[in-house]
Amino acid sequence: WKAAEALAKIGEPAVVPLIGVLQNPDDDVRWKAAIALGEIGDVRAIGPLIEVLRDKDRFVKSRAAYALGIIGEPAVDPLLSAMTEGDEDVRRGAAIALGSIRNPRSIPALIRAIGDPSESVKIEAISALSGMGEDAVAPLLDFLKYADDNERKEVVTALGELGDSDAIEPLMQMLETCLLYT
Repeated sequence: WKAAEALAKIGEPAVVPLIGVLQNPDDDVRWKAAIALGEIGDVRAIGPLIEVLRDKDRFVKSRAAYALGIIGEPAVDPLLSAMTEGDEDVRRGAAIALGSIRNPRSIPALIRAIGDPSESVKIEAISALSGMGEDAVAPLLDFLKYADDNERKEVVTALGELGDSDAIEPLMQMLETCLLYT
């Protein structure tokens, strides 16, 4: 761990060697390298870290998502692409990272992920949206109009977690509509 910390402090000259270490057979080495790359924040690490979201070890995957979140804004566009092009693990990790970055441009992709076939991707997308604050309320309310029953439940959950008073009236309308049909 101390070696990874030292490499992070060295910074840019350590990026290429750390990217190479992301392929190490030892799980601990891979996740420590991912964290160090995140702390350095060099854009050359973004693609390799997105690939690590496919790692067989779930802790390594989570540390790669965390590292991408630390890198921040430069990672947004590649993460948005990963939300549509990646496998389930990549989509889940991308949602986690986008939730950490909290860029409003990621809201539409996260809303689409509410309809993802993977339950874990849905959960992470809702969690990410819940952290976006008021920027997510209007798009979620708009999506609510077109969502199917399963998506609607997830959107309502996200709106509840956001706790924004702008959601009260639409949620009350839903509740009253439900009461009419029961």
